[in-house]
Amino acid sequence: MAEPLDHLLQFLNESNALDDASEKVDAGDHDHVSLLSDVLDMARRREPVAVADLVQWHSRILREPEVASVPQSLREMLQRLNAELARLERLAPAADVARSLADHLYTFHAIHAFPRSNGRVGRLLAGYIAAWAGVPILVFRRAERDDLSKGIQDKLAMRCYVAAKLREAIFDRSGNLMRRTEAYGSADRYRGQDGASSVLMEWHDLLDAVDEWRRQGV
Repeated sequence: MAEPLDHLLQFLNESNALDDASEKVDAGDHDHVSLLSDVLDMARRREPVAVADLVQWHSRILREPEVASVPQSLREMLQRLNAELARLERLAPAADVARSLADHLYTFHAIHAFPRSNGRVGRLLAGYIAAWAGVPILVFRRAERDDLSKGIQDKLAMRCYVAAKLREAIFDRSGNLMRRTEAYGSADRYRGQDGASSVLMEWHDLLDAVDEWRRQGV
């Protein structure tokens, strides 16, 4: 399972835009494209993530030396994440993926491990979790900044936001990316890169989980 280059570039450029970074990433930007590819490959090889990995990601994003220290709470969070991912099977229920990804993204932002660019590092971490779970990476868009900001402030709001993002794209049985073209409430229509293949996906379990999270947040 792997995303096409245009999907990776969309992820990188929207992530930069959310941080108000002016740089535009294209296919020739080996540094950032290879960083994202390395993160996803690491997850697909089922390699646990460590503090040193996030410090390196941060350094490669900014093209600056690695920071000397990070909060101990980051190490503790990654220990919990690795333990949880070890129990999370590929193609796990969408609600489990949404909860895990959202909760750890929320916690990472709360820790604020780096002086700047925590957002871009956090979105790479979200990509790592998605790749581990066998789902396409989520493209966090600048146009969704308000929804993402609400999620950063409230864990249940983050779960609902991530659940909606999970519905934007899927992998087919051959591991090819399919993007949503039509939404029907509890189901979505997806089409492949060739424009011909089509799949209808139902999301009843995920929507049940979202309803429960919303009730908890009332």
